Amino acid sequence: MFGSDSDFPCDMHLLNLRTLSDPARPDEAPGDEALLILHSQGSDCALNPVPSCRRHANNTSAVPGGIAFSDLKVKKATRTLLTGVEEEEEEVGKKKAGRKKAKKRTRELRTDLSDLQVELMTLESVKLKF
Repeated sequence: MFGSDSDFPCDMHLLNLRTLSDPARPDEAPGDEALLILHSQGSDCALNPVPSCRRHANNTSAVPGGIAFSDLKVKKATRTLLTGVEEEEEEVGKKKAGRKKAKKRTRELRTDLSDLQVELMTLESVKLKF
C-alpha cells in the first residue's frame, strides 16, 4: 500500500488510514481524502537499542525519508484534529491592538510527510487529499 525510503522509527505506529466520505454524497461514495493517524509510543531507545530507532533532540519521532503511497499522488497534507473534521491551526505573528485574537493559518505539511514530527506518547492526525 505505501512505502518509505527509510523505516518508520521504532516507536511510531500507524493506527489508522481510512477514507473520508464525500461531503456531497456522504452515504454513497468515498471522497478524495483520507485520514492518517500515527502514534508515537514513547519508548526509550537507550534502554533497548534498535538500529531504526531515531529520536530527535526535542523528544519527537519523525519519518526522515517521508511516506510514498504507491499509485496515489498526495496533493495536500494538513494537520487535523483527531476526528478529521476540523483542521488544526497555528497562530501567525502576535496579537495586534484592537484584535481579539491573533491571525491563524492551517498547518500544512509536505505531501510526502517528511516534515511531520510526532511528540512522544501522542497521536497525530493528518488529512490527505489525493
